[in-house]
Amino acid sequence: MHLTKVEPGNFCWAELATKDQAGAKKFYSKVFGWKTHDEMIGGGVIYTMVSKGEKNVCAIYNDTDPEVHPHWGLYIAVADVIKSTKKVAGLSGTVIADPFDVMQAGTMSVVADPSGATICLWQPKFMKGFEVIDEPESTCWYELYTKDTAAATKFYSDLFGWEPKVSEHSSTYTEFLHGGKSICGMMDIPSDWGEYPPNWTTYFQVADINATIAAFEENGGKLMLPIHPIPGVGQFAMVSDPQGAALAVIQLGS
Repeated sequence: MHLTKVEPGNFCWAELATKDQAGAKKFYSKVFGWKTHDEMIGGGVIYTMVSKGEKNVCAIYNDTDPEVHPHWGLYIAVADVIKSTKKVAGLSGTVIADPFDVMQAGTMSVVADPSGATICLWQPKFMKGFEVIDEPESTCWYELYTKDTAAATKFYSDLFGWEPKVSEHSSTYTEFLHGGKSICGMMDIPSDWGEYPPNWTTYFQVADINATIAAFEENGGKLMLPIHPIPGVGQFAMVSDPQGAALAVIQLGS
């Protein structure tokens, strides 16, 4: 994995939208050892900051929209969120939420690529984003599952300046480079996955993948995809928390 510092065109934040904020805090504190701190952000909304040591890893919030399934969402930093959001429609994407201020933290919008996978655009002010990445119990990779890799390649390349590269590990897997470094990957949704919606999946690095899977299952989570090796990288698995939010865990170097 080759993550870069938070700057325009790079992933800068991850957050869990859940239906049980208290339960999610308890679950992830057990399986990842995270510390949590609740912040009031207006309108009675509680935003839970998640930290490892004293550094921010991600966040958890309660999503009250009954049509939104619990999920891990991702943010990408941009220099000008208004300009970037305006470009989306011209790239066959969809603007789900126009730019709005998040107090003094920054300005964001929510968009979807041509296949419908959603992503948040973030122009930082006070809140820059990740303070720890590419360490155990923190994010280390991001992956797009799509139904149209050609359209997705054009969308993300034009919007963020990403450069596509066929992976050295698989001819059916595309890595996106930014500033000369791999920052995420993309693949077609396999036909045997059924009605699987296009989405971005967040990978969390772990020290012991077997112990992590056991902790997920012991605390009400599920194993969705058994451990698979990635030659020269490590081994990963797909899991979900008790509310059904999916994520990937990966043990590097084995």
